Amino acid sequence: MKRLKNEVEDTELFRYLQEIHGKNYHSFVLSKQVPVVGNFREAYIGIAPELAKEIAEEVDVIVNSAANTTFDERYDVALDINTVGPFRIMSFAQRFRRLKLFLQVSTGQNAK
Repeated sequence: MKRLKNEVEDTELFRYLQEIHGKNYHSFVLSKQVPVVGNFREAYIGIAPELAKEIAEEVDVIVNSAANTTFDERYDVALDINTVGPFRIMSFAQRFRRLKLFLQVSTGQNAK
Protein backbone atom coordinates (compact mmCIF):
# COMPACT_ATOMS: atom_id res chain seq x y z
CA MET A 1 0.00 0.00 0.00
CA LYS A 2 2.91 2.36 0.76
CA ARG A 3 4.39 1.76 -2.69
CA LEU A 4 1.00 2.30 -4.35
CA LYS A 5 0.58 5.59 -2.47
CA ASN A 6 4.09 6.85 -3.24
CA GLU A 7 4.38 5.68 -6.85
CA VAL A 8 0.82 6.17 -8.07
CA GLU A 9 -1.57 8.08 -5.81
CA ASP A 10 0.76 10.97 -4.95
CA THR A 11 1.96 11.60 -8.50
CA GLU A 12 1.16 14.40 -10.91
CA LEU A 13 -1.05 11.99 -12.86
CA PHE A 14 -3.71 12.17 -10.15
CA ARG A 15 -3.33 15.88 -9.29
CA TYR A 16 -6.80 16.74 -10.63
CA LEU A 17 -8.45 14.09 -8.45
CA GLN A 18 -6.44 15.37 -5.48
CA GLU A 19 -7.86 18.86 -6.07
CA ILE A 20 -11.44 17.61 -6.41
CA HIS A 21 -11.43 15.37 -3.33
CA GLY A 22 -9.12 17.41 -1.08
CA LYS A 23 -8.60 15.83 2.33
CA ASN A 24 -10.80 12.87 1.32
CA TYR A 25 -8.57 12.02 -1.65
CA HIS A 26 -6.80 9.03 -0.10
CA SER A 27 -10.09 7.55 1.15
CA PHE A 28 -11.55 7.99 -2.33
CA VAL A 29 -8.54 6.34 -3.96
CA LEU A 30 -8.59 3.43 -1.49
CA SER A 31 -12.21 2.77 -2.45
CA LYS A 32 -11.17 2.52 -6.13
CA GLN A 33 -7.74 0.86 -6.15
CA VAL A 34 -6.70 -2.61 -5.16
CA PRO A 35 -3.03 -3.51 -5.52
CA VAL A 36 -2.49 -7.00 -6.88
CA VAL A 37 0.75 -8.88 -6.42
CA GLY A 38 1.73 -10.83 -9.49
CA ASN A 39 4.61 -11.68 -11.77
CA PHE A 40 4.31 -10.38 -15.28
CA ARG A 41 6.94 -12.85 -16.42
CA GLU A 42 4.17 -15.48 -16.17
CA ALA A 43 0.93 -16.04 -18.10
CA TYR A 44 -1.95 -13.92 -16.75
CA ILE A 45 0.79 -12.05 -14.90
CA GLY A 46 1.03 -14.72 -12.21
CA ILE A 47 -2.46 -14.18 -10.79
CA ALA A 48 -4.64 -17.11 -9.69
CA PRO A 49 -7.30 -17.95 -12.32
CA GLU A 50 -10.24 -17.07 -10.03
CA LEU A 51 -8.78 -13.65 -9.19
CA ALA A 52 -7.82 -13.06 -12.84
CA LYS A 53 -11.44 -13.69 -13.85
CA GLU A 54 -12.76 -11.31 -11.18
CA ILE A 55 -10.29 -8.62 -12.23
CA ALA A 56 -11.24 -9.04 -15.90
CA GLU A 57 -14.90 -8.50 -15.02
CA GLU A 58 -14.51 -5.54 -12.66
CA VAL A 59 -11.43 -3.46 -13.54
CA ASP A 60 -11.71 -0.51 -15.92
CA VAL A 61 -8.26 1.12 -15.56
CA ILE A 62 -4.79 -0.41 -15.58
CA VAL A 63 -1.71 1.59 -14.61
CA ASN A 64 1.44 -0.41 -15.30
CA SER A 65 4.68 0.98 -13.93
CA ALA A 66 6.53 -2.30 -13.49
CA ALA A 67 9.95 -2.42 -15.08
CA ASN A 68 13.53 -3.36 -14.48
CA THR A 69 15.64 -0.23 -14.17
CA THR A 70 18.94 -2.07 -13.75
CA PHE A 71 20.52 -0.74 -16.92
CA ASP A 72 23.30 -3.31 -16.98
CA GLU A 73 20.86 -6.25 -16.76
CA ARG A 74 21.36 -9.27 -19.00
CA TYR A 75 19.70 -8.62 -22.35
CA ASP A 76 17.32 -11.60 -22.17
CA VAL A 77 16.11 -10.64 -18.68
CA ALA A 78 15.66 -6.96 -19.54
CA LEU A 79 13.81 -7.83 -22.76
CA ASP A 80 11.49 -10.22 -20.94
CA ILE A 81 10.67 -7.75 -18.16
CA ASN A 82 10.56 -4.45 -20.05
CA THR A 83 9.15 -5.54 -23.41
CA VAL A 84 7.45 -8.91 -23.12
CA GLY A 85 6.07 -8.06 -19.64
CA PRO A 86 3.91 -5.14 -20.85
CA PHE A 87 2.83 -7.28 -23.81
CA ARG A 88 1.63 -9.95 -21.37
CA ILE A 89 -0.28 -7.35 -19.37
CA MET A 90 -1.90 -5.98 -22.56
CA SER A 91 -2.81 -9.53 -23.59
CA PHE A 92 -4.40 -10.07 -20.19
CA ALA A 93 -6.18 -6.71 -20.50
CA GLN A 94 -7.89 -7.85 -23.71
CA ARG A 95 -10.15 -9.97 -21.49
CA PHE A 96 -11.34 -6.92 -19.53
CA ARG A 97 -14.99 -6.20 -20.27
CA ARG A 98 -14.95 -2.66 -18.80
CA LEU A 99 -11.46 -1.45 -19.68
CA LYS A 100 -11.40 2.29 -20.38
CA LEU A 101 -7.71 3.07 -19.94
CA PHE A 102 -4.41 1.20 -20.11
CA LEU A 103 -1.59 3.45 -18.98
CA GLN A 104 2.04 2.36 -19.38
CA VAL A 105 4.30 4.51 -17.24
CA SER A 106 7.89 4.73 -18.41
CA THR A 107 10.92 5.21 -16.22
CA GLY A 108 12.47 7.54 -18.79
CA GLN A 109 13.29 11.11 -17.76
CA ASN A 110 13.47 14.14 -20.01
CA ALA A 111 16.88 15.73 -20.23
CA LYS A 112 17.10 19.03 -18.36
